[in-house]
Amino acid sequence: MQSKLTFQEALAVVRQTMLDDPFLAHGWHCNIAMAVADSFNNKDSFDHSCNKAASCFMHRAFDVKTTKMFEGAEEVDVAS
Repeated sequence: MQSKLTFQEALAVVRQTMLDDPFLAHGWHCNIAMAVADSFNNKDSFDHSCNKAASCFMHRAFDVKTTKMFEGAEEVDVAS
């Protein structure tokens, strides 16, 4: 049976893969940039826009929904 990687080992694999493949690294860069661009809204506070961008990135990169991780957090539509 194959053992699971620790979080640090998994990040090291992702890091090395990006170093070995600059096109993959650029793809991650673009996803982060688009998460920020898609989330910026002059009507929102800076903190809200940053949280919206982070949720958008987590959804796109890992298919993980983080919009309600903290008590009292507002639901954010990461698809829009």
